[in-house]
Amino acid sequence: GGFMTPPAYLLPRHPSASTGIDPPSAPDSLSHLVPTVFTWPYGGNQLFVTGAWDHWQSKHPMHHNGTEFAVFISLQPGRFQYK
Repeated sequence: GGFMTPPAYLLPRHPSASTGIDPPSAPDSLSHLVPTVFTWPYGGNQLFVTGAWDHWQSKHPMHHNGTEFAVFISLQPGRFQYK
């Protein structure tokens, strides 16, 4: 599997930078999320990612983009086990 930083155009921007309008306040737990992409270039039919960031509770479906499977997940900063 893989782990990489998403391209800059996929990173969240503060809405007031372009619109002058402040977004609604987000709880602290949501304001520091890091958009993270997981990739799998080894083939397959239906792939999912699960991890310790939510105690292995959710399965995130990966989407095939023609060359590999990938999924973006917003995570708290830190290191997590995943499979």
